[in-house]
Amino acid sequence: MAKIVVVGAGAVGSFFGGLLAKAGESVTLIGRAAHLEAIGENGLRIDSKAWGREERIHGFELSETIQAVAQAELVLFCVKSTQTAAMAKAMQDLLPANAVVLSMQNGVENPETLQRLLPQARVVPVAVYVALSLAAPGLVRHFGRGELVVGPSSPWLETTADRLREAGIGVTVSNQVMRDLWLKLVVNTAFNAVSAVSQKTYGEMFAEPMVQATVQQLTREVVAVAQAEGYDISMEQGWAAVQAIAQTMAGQRSSTAQDLAAGKLTEIDFLNGTVARRAESHGLSVPVTQALWSMVRLMEGAGRTEKGKARRT
Repeated sequence: MAKIVVVGAGAVGSFFGGLLAKAGESVTLIGRAAHLEAIGENGLRIDSKAWGREERIHGFELSETIQAVAQAELVLFCVKSTQTAAMAKAMQDLLPANAVVLSMQNGVENPETLQRLLPQARVVPVAVYVALSLAAPGLVRHFGRGELVVGPSSPWLETTADRLREAGIGVTVSNQVMRDLWLKLVVNTAFNAVSAVSQKTYGEMFAEPMVQATVQQLTREVVAVAQAEGYDISMEQGWAAVQAIAQTMAGQRSSTAQDLAAGKLTEIDFLNGTVARRAESHGLSVPVTQALWSMVRLMEGAGRTEKGKARRT
């Protein structure tokens, strides 16, 4: 059976890789040593509130090096946006021709970057809808959902989608996948930086009227940029998506908040930063988006220089 390789086995990569391994697929996880060691010793643990149980999944091949992609037919590319260019360059001379690479990442720029740096690959934009955290090495906590939107449609992508569905993963093939990614960027930009600066959950943010008004203004700014980019997203649709997350994930803090609290480099340049840069190119003003981008970069401290390099790659 053709091999599936997860590049960046954090919460998202481990979760979906785990579902594929459980279904009998040959899955290699590329990730950090402590996480892989825990999986090797005890299996991958998925503690799911949505399922009401903990699953323990075995049978992975484990690797700390990118060389494992040399055997890949399907890659789940799940690294942070800050690492996209560097990781893709490391894969250039290893990845087989026509390998399918699923860009399962935040932001809207990663698929283009991957296709430019991996011309031999079939790169697929993916909008990922799942609530997860990597609670400890070898332990993923699942709070809900677990669906993917991929596209645009093609015969080989339909085959890939069917393969994922056989593992119990909900997959929609859509010619509007980039619109989905922009709508997700609306939500991420509305929540992530505010959650990071305040270290508050979405529910706590929405409980404060002034903060809710700030989130609404962020939504308005990103929707305007998305429309300028040519995507049919209304303010009503954007705000409805934001409100839905506030209700269904009220106890969650954003990934940016979690990264900042852990002293890690955030993806803020690829969220608020992307919106601000695209806004400038269209002659639009996004002052709240820009201000929060600046605040998170300032809070990153020494990581700011490294992030700046990543953003310009």
